[in-house]
Amino acid sequence: MGKYKQQSFLHGATILVAATLLVKIIGAIYRIPLGNMIGTVGMTYFSNAYDLYLPIYSLAMAGLPTAVARIVAQRISQRRYRDVRRTFKVTKLAFLVTGLSSFIIMLIASWPFVSYIGNTESFYAILAISPSILFCCIMSSYRGYYEGQRNMTPTAISNIIEALGKLVIGLLLTFIVIQVGMSQFESTGTVFGKVIEGETPELMRRAASDAVLPYAAAAAVLGITIGSLAGAIYMFVMHKVKGDSFTVRELRSSPPPISPKDTLKVLLVMAIPIAIGSLGTQISSLVDTLVVQRRLNGLFTDHPEEMQAIYGELLSGVDDWSASIYGTYKGFVYTLYNLVPTIASVIGVSALPAVTSAWVKREKKNLRINIESVLRITTLIAFPAGLGMSVLSRGIIDLLYSSREPHMIIIGTPLLKVMAITAMISSVTLPLTSILQAIGKQFIPVRNMLIGAGTKAVISFILVGIPSININGAPYGTLVCYSVIFILNFISVCRYTHFVPNLMSVFIKPLICAGLCGFAAWGVNWILSGHISENLTTVIAIAAAAIVYVIALLIFKAISREDVMMFPKGEKIANILAKHRLIG
Repeated sequence: MGKYKQQSFLHGATILVAATLLVKIIGAIYRIPLGNMIGTVGMTYFSNAYDLYLPIYSLAMAGLPTAVARIVAQRISQRRYRDVRRTFKVTKLAFLVTGLSSFIIMLIASWPFVSYIGNTESFYAILAISPSILFCCIMSSYRGYYEGQRNMTPTAISNIIEALGKLVIGLLLTFIVIQVGMSQFESTGTVFGKVIEGETPELMRRAASDAVLPYAAAAAVLGITIGSLAGAIYMFVMHKVKGDSFTVRELRSSPPPISPKDTLKVLLVMAIPIAIGSLGTQISSLVDTLVVQRRLNGLFTDHPEEMQAIYGELLSGVDDWSASIYGTYKGFVYTLYNLVPTIASVIGVSALPAVTSAWVKREKKNLRINIESVLRITTLIAFPAGLGMSVLSRGIIDLLYSSREPHMIIIGTPLLKVMAITAMISSVTLPLTSILQAIGKQFIPVRNMLIGAGTKAVISFILVGIPSININGAPYGTLVCYSVIFILNFISVCRYTHFVPNLMSVFIKPLICAGLCGFAAWGVNWILSGHISENLTTVIAIAAAAIVYVIALLIFKAISREDVMMFPKGEKIANILAKHRLIG
């Protein structure tokens, strides 16, 4: 083609996964000091803003970039290049309208939302993140356009810009707000106009610190908004400078495009179910806010003596116990959990054009290869990460987050053990959803996700409402939710593609290798525990597990030639490994 060489699925996956790893590293750098700056209570405000933002964000634009990518890939395979251009023009206008509308809806919904969950201090953070929806919509119109052309580079770069903006500006603004608030307290006894009272200077300072947190959380999410604005500006300028991949000859030889009205109709028919499906994913997170947080608050009202017996000694000195416990789960444990499925989700996006093209052209062999590749690469990443995180849950939390509130280690460890296993299942669920969308079965994952989210709501409501279980019931609701979605999605993929992926290659070999990885992590941690520092033990255990995992992959030939080809100079590496019979 023209200015850009189309990237293969594996090449595209390499770019997106590499960018996502960098973004996740940036995100970890951002979340770790942020969590240590604002603590579990501040992270509750931060998470509540996200939990309202994400469902509205999903309805506003999650379906459109995926739909645009699929339509663009389909039109390119049919050589209808003028339709591709028409789709982009219609998309930009559609994104602008939905972005503005969603921004207004979020502003209107913010106060009723925080009132319902009983956490009005989250209001400022919600206001600060609201404009990000508009900027993300603008940015995503360009992302979908280039992803459909199998050019994942613009998406990768804009993701990095967005993450760097969040890191630098978010942390800087948070630091400034905390310093200004505490400086006001020292000089006037007030924090942003609120008079601070307390029986002792220590209690007054603690009250002042708590009073700063809603504004500090708002400053943190304002960094996200500014980062999304920077990403949108990059995509706009990049497109103006470089354009797209079509030559004048290709455009002249292309059939006349369909009308803007028909283009919008095709776009919406495909985008709406995808958006609802993405909403189903976010509903799973929203359940935690609407059900888990409210149910947890109720325990401290209805069963104060039982909760005092469980958390009295552990949370002595903490004013808002419910917010601190929920903040440990949603602000810290959920952050670690999300690292794994986030990488899996970009693999699904990168697979979409290749799967769509093979489906449209009825290339059964290529369809099987692409589907098995995306599932295998996902399991090769998700399985060892999930098992390792589960085995080393206490050490990982201590390594990253123990500097401010040590009690979160005790509360968070059992939560992360379960959520890490959930990450393995949810990671594989996401590419299955993308595959169903790519073959035109957008409504199937919508149904499956809603069934899973409903199951989670029921289980979480029951388990979290039991005082002896309380917050520990939330991860099990999420585990069952994604287990149900995975089973339903996998059955649907097999039914509509008319083949069953190679279970040994896709699931069993990666699971065996991941099991050895997890056992190595556990063994090293057990041997070194008590002899050196816990943080150093965790780091060594992770390194040992990684070495064992790589060796296991080679011994069991769990990696195929197609998987190796995704890396730079992949063909050369594949030939060397094949020569020594180390790949399948």
